[in-house]
Amino acid sequence: MFTDMTVSADLNTRFKDFLDQSELKLGVGFDILVLTAGAWPLSQSSSTDVQIPAELEKSVTRFTTFYNNHHNGRKLSWLWHLSKGDLRLTYLNKPYELAVSIYQMAILLLFNTNDTLTLQDILDHATLKDTEAKRAIKPLIELKILNCNTTELEPSSDISLNMSFSSKRTKLKPSAAVQSDTPQETTQTHASINQDRNLHLQATIVRLLKSRKRMSHTQLMTDVIDQVKGRFKADVVVVKRCVEVLLEKGYMERDGRDWYVYVA
Repeated sequence: MFTDMTVSADLNTRFKDFLDQSELKLGVGFDILVLTAGAWPLSQSSSTDVQIPAELEKSVTRFTTFYNNHHNGRKLSWLWHLSKGDLRLTYLNKPYELAVSIYQMAILLLFNTNDTLTLQDILDHATLKDTEAKRAIKPLIELKILNCNTTELEPSSDISLNMSFSSKRTKLKPSAAVQSDTPQETTQTHASINQDRNLHLQATIVRLLKSRKRMSHTQLMTDVIDQVKGRFKADVVVVKRCVEVLLEKGYMERDGRDWYVYVA
């Protein structure tokens, strides 16, 4: 995990250097965290597809191209439900800054070109699910940044900017309503993490055997656990299970009772 944070900081620096050298301007501040799937308790199944605001499309596209050019074979999966940003409100008597989720940002930016939108309009333009849109909008209404003409949010509800909004604070954080993962989502998340870790363990085992040709069982266990400790704490039982999988697949063979050899 700490490795990912360090690598991401370096990646941000190199991306900004690339933009400067190419004389490219994004027009917005843009920072990313690129995380290893198997090292973090994250699930892509919780992420909802969203129509990225036009103000961010250039940043996302250029970073994706930059990353793919430098990391061939890797795939970026954008976790929009964990993304956030800052928006500045400039249409009131004084400027305000909002710390919002990417869903809230997508919704609020629609009002740059619209005075009033129905909930259905927002669903259509932002391509959000009904539950995600309502979860993002409700805190904005509670904070009185947005007005709604109905008590409950319905597809036909009219939503508009509160042009008389005022607050003593200039920096505000309308947090989205929290929704706990369902038992099914939690199970899927754990299964996904375990699968990614098992694949990483198998790749590590093969890489070690390929470089050393022959290893004892004890040395293999020790070296595999040591090599992956920067990403996660491997269980000996799980490593043994991965060895058995690789034996069945023919990537390695037993050599006597406690030795393994690499199969080219």
